[in-house]
Amino acid sequence: MTVALVVTRPDTEQWPWFTEAIAVEEVYRRDWMPGAAATRAVWLPLFQAGCPVEGKDFPALTMELLTLRGWALTQPFDDGRREALIGRIDSLIDALGELLAGTGGEVEVFIG
Repeated sequence: MTVALVVTRPDTEQWPWFTEAIAVEEVYRRDWMPGAAATRAVWLPLFQAGCPVEGKDFPALTMELLTLRGWALTQPFDDGRREALIGRIDSLIDALGELLAGTGGEVEVFIG
């Protein structure tokens, strides 16, 4: 299984095919969940099972991701593992920004 972002609204031609892979489930459990616990994230633990996120919540989610990114930089991961995690975090932050800008905030995604 893979944890990914999928656009559920709007369903105009541009957005239904917009997806962002986040991590395979094993990596999410191994790397993302301990970081979510350590940073007291609210949104990130929900993505293991999956949940909808509205555009109005993207700023809070982005802050959690930035905090997780900072946490990842302090962990004793090997360079490849750290780079992979930070790369996925950065890609997700970029995707959220692109969706907000492209939809005027009228967007909903499912992450899980």
